[in-house]
Amino acid sequence: MSRAEPAEFVVDRQVWTSYRPFLDLGSVGVVLGGLLAAVTGPLALPMGSWAAAYLVLVVGVGQIVLAGGQAFVGGSDLASWRVWSEVMAWNLGSGIVLVGGRPGIPVVVAVGGLVLLAALVLFATAVRGGGAAVGLYRFFTLFLAASVAVGVGLSAVRHG
Repeated sequence: MSRAEPAEFVVDRQVWTSYRPFLDLGSVGVVLGGLLAAVTGPLALPMGSWAAAYLVLVVGVGQIVLAGGQAFVGGSDLASWRVWSEVMAWNLGSGIVLVGGRPGIPVVVAVGGLVLLAALVLFATAVRGGGAAVGLYRFFTLFLAASVAVGVGLSAVRHG
């Protein structure tokens, strides 16, 4: 009785290389978020735990999952201009949200949210075809878009 070998998911090395900026910046976000979390309590940083969670979950994990999913689902036909546009929009939008969230300026958070939504449109439209993996990827981008809207709304309610 032989066991079936598990399916092997292979992504071309060149594709992974093109997504390296996402992986690098996402990893930096996770590390910075962890460091901020470590000093938030001792330094009594207001909004420190929020900023730490944002760095880890949005700048770090969100970015890595978006890039990894696109590399797996999208394939190597993606133009480098799109990848760099996604990198720039995701990180610029995240930076704007962090700048506006710390002092509680909802309009700045909203501008950052719009930039993040533009990045998510780029991510969602980059993948082609059908199938469960593409559907799951698009669902994840939709989930993140809803999370952006909720975050902007909470910022307006709390600080507006």
